Amino acid sequence: MLASLQEKAGEIARAQQAGMLSSHYAPAELLGLILHLSDLRASTTPEFAALAGQGSRDHRRKVVNDAVAGLLAQ
Repeated sequence: MLASLQEKAGEIARAQQAGMLSSHYAPAELLGLILHLSDLRASTTPEFAALAGQGSRDHRRKVVNDAVAGLLAQ
């Protein structure tokens, strides 16, 4: 698991160095933000689930994709 995360962070670092991604966040921070955003609805509290509602899978995916795109644009 650690090796996989290190590999992903390394890919992010290479993309940042090549100017393909913003360097606003350190590679490990950006990876952590993306991983946690993608897990947002799977590991939420029952109270938040009641507030947010289920929504369709497509809608939840769009919310995560839009949030990640926002992070990458910084």
